Amino acid sequence: MDIKKDKLQGKIENVVYRNDVTDYSVLEISDGEENLITAVGIMPMAFEGECVELVGRWTFHKEFGKQFAFDSFEKKLPEDVDGILQFLSSRTVKGVGPVTALKIVNRYGRDSFDVIENHPEWLADIPGITLKKAAAISESFREQSGLRGVMMFCKDFMGTGEVGKVYKRFGVGAIGILKENPYVMCNHEFGMSFERADEMARSFGVPADSEHRVLNGIIYLLNYNGMQNGHTCLPEDKLISAASDILDLSAEVVGKMLYEFLDRAELASYRHEGTQYIMTSEVCEDEDYIAKRLSKLNSQAVSFTVDNAAALIEKVEAELDIRFARKQREALFASLDTGVMILTGGPGTGKTTVVRALLSIYKSIGARVVLAAPTG
Repeated sequence: MDIKKDKLQGKIENVVYRNDVTDYSVLEISDGEENLITAVGIMPMAFEGECVELVGRWTFHKEFGKQFAFDSFEKKLPEDVDGILQFLSSRTVKGVGPVTALKIVNRYGRDSFDVIENHPEWLADIPGITLKKAAAISESFREQSGLRGVMMFCKDFMGTGEVGKVYKRFGVGAIGILKENPYVMCNHEFGMSFERADEMARSFGVPADSEHRVLNGIIYLLNYNGMQNGHTCLPEDKLISAASDILDLSAEVVGKMLYEFLDRAELASYRHEGTQYIMTSEVCEDEDYIAKRLSKLNSQAVSFTVDNAAALIEKVEAELDIRFARKQREALFASLDTGVMILTGGPGTGKTTVVRALLSIYKSIGARVVLAAPTG
């Protein structure tokens, strides 16, 4: 059931707090009836004097009282002279403080924003503003206009936090980038699902057989398979079949494009026992790095003779007053014989005892031991 949301329209009178990382903001909003309302939510680049329409719900904070918690918003610039003066006086635009703001508004009135954005050279007619400063003022103002444009463009597809990330990453060019390749939102930086990006792409008119769409659909399947099943690759035929289904394209089209991606190293492949496997380029690089590091570790193994290892194991049995089971003894020999060893086993099979024994053995020969728990 859809929950009806409230709306709040007004002007930002004061930015009480804003987190520079998350853009979480606490704002004081005047509603036009001499009421000052506290509003909280994510708003990138919130500035005093901006007119906003907030969408959210009324809440009650046990310490700060009644608040309006918004999850989406629209911004627009003030149109009256007083609002324009307040906006510019708040140092929203770099290079403009209260004194300069008053000069600009006194000279150009309600046309001040148009002059700043489209005719910055006119600002140099004002005493104290050089052409260089006028250009800097205009650039800062256009940057904020770009954010408003990006927000309006993205508001039907993203939350305010996502829009803020997009703008910080791409700036005023975000709209063009998203129109060309909305699937850029699927990367790790933004973390949007393929389904959401695909919906956005359809609304932009991106062709179903777009290279961006097919490549990201394949990457989505590979990543999903890795997260759900633990596999770092998929057999080529299975991948083509699955991609054909989710992309609603023929296997021939998907297969042809897959080989183009492989030729451009946008995906990677290897053959094992007659089967061609496909993986993402990232995973391929990671596995190559891991293999090289494991090989290096294995080559640096401490060398033990069989007799020496047996003597050390018997010694630690005496120290711990235990008798190792056959599998535990095999695990200890394997560890002492190689540079890398993976120890597995269910609960109660003696893994901890084996680790304790290894620590004792290595300490007895003066080795420096470091323990790590990468999974916590």
